[in-house]
This record gives sequence, structure tokens and C-alpha cells, in this order.
Amino acid sequence: RTPRASKQAATTCEARRRAQVTPTMETALTPGCTARLTRDGASERVLVLCLHEARAEVEREGGVEELVDESMLRPLEPFEGSTARRGEESAVDYAERCKANGNVLFKLRDLSAALAWYQSGSRALHRGAPIEPGARVLVLPGDGAPMRS
Repeated sequence: RTPRASKQAATTCEARRRAQVTPTMETALTPGCTARLTRDGASERVLVLCLHEARAEVEREGGVEELVDESMLRPLEPFEGSTARRGEESAVDYAERCKANGNVLFKLRDLSAALAWYQSGSRALHRGAPIEPGARVLVLPGDGAPMRS
């Protein structure tokens, strides 16, 4: 691109970005929304900056901008909007939901997003899982290493 064409494209993208009020990933890709970029057998979340015919300008993690085929993008999964616990959801139920969501993302090869869900479920269990009488538990000393007898 020439510097003038780049400036015009950037201005068009910025105007589209400002016009975007609340992007919804359930319906379509729009400037300003987060989407999943899939290529070479792996996926990652990207910010859609601008759409040009069949291509999209996206921002990857670390602020790297790139022009990709729109066919490589897909909306995020519906559950990805929030990792919050639901009302009276128990720690165990929440951890199960996090595991199921992580499994969906793992199958999509979005490993960092899957890991975030697994960690969220693990933290919930660590903070709030009940230990019932007679349950088997692993006891760790203060340094976190397993005890040896």
C-alpha cells in the first residue's frame, strides 16, 4: 500500500470502529469485536480492527496487527463472554462448567483460552470445595510439595 492508501484505510477503519456501539459475536464479525483466528492447526483470540471485502485487519496478542482472510475468523463461543459463577452455583458445579468450557476451547486448539478456563475452575475448587467426612484428600506442607513418609 502507498502511504496515502494506508492512511485512508486507517481512517475508514477508525470511522467504522467509532460507529460500532456494542459488538455481538453471536451474529457476525464486526470491527471492535474479539474473534478467534484459526490457522496452521492452532487458534488464538484477536481483536477485529477493520473488515475489507473478504479480509480483516486484526490485532494479535502483543499489539501485532495483521491482515488475514475473513474465512480464518470465527465468533467466540457463547460462554466466553463471562467466567463468573452463576448465582448459587457451587464451587464443584462451577469447576465442572469451567472444565467443559475448557474442553471445547482445547478442541478448537485455542490452548491459552482453554488453560484460562481450567485455571478458573481449579481456583474455585481451591477456594470453595467442601471436604466431607471420610473424603480422601492430598495434604501438602506449606511449601506445596507432596509429603513423603
